[in-house]
Amino acid sequence: MKFLSPEPDWQAVKAIGLDMDGTLYDEADFIAQVYRPIGLYLAGELSCEAEALYAWMLQRWREKGSSYPYIFGEAVQRFGSGEPEERTERIRHCVQLFRQFRPTLRLDDTTAKWLDDAAGSYALFLVTDGQAALQQAKIDALHLSRWIAPGNTAISGRYGAGFQKPSTK
Repeated sequence: MKFLSPEPDWQAVKAIGLDMDGTLYDEADFIAQVYRPIGLYLAGELSCEAEALYAWMLQRWREKGSSYPYIFGEAVQRFGSGEPEERTERIRHCVQLFRQFRPTLRLDDTTAKWLDDAAGSYALFLVTDGQAALQQAKIDALHLSRWIAPGNTAISGRYGAGFQKPSTK
């Protein structure tokens, strides 16, 4: 724990707060999983090659990051055509597939060991951004309740707009 501060006063520390996506696990693992069914759906709708569409979405995510909200819209525009209503419906369905996805995730051994050590001495809490059901599915997949009590978990999507980190709300 000394790597967090050169001379920590660990007696004063009562709790340690954590982020989940990209901190406790590599978010690219989740994105690679969730984009697969979305890519298959869009390939069927747009009559294009699924692997090319999937690879493009992954690359775009690497370029823009998880906060970028236009990947599905750009994929629909880049790989297909159609009336605006069709495009809007396809994007809506992609978002639905994304939010309803149930991932298979695991913590790496170093992170699990760190959580074991930290939970033995401190109360741990989690603050994570995103849609509540999806974030809860990730929490469940990572078995984080082993270290973090459910009452010590805050998912911004449960509270509405304006509550995502780093908002003081």
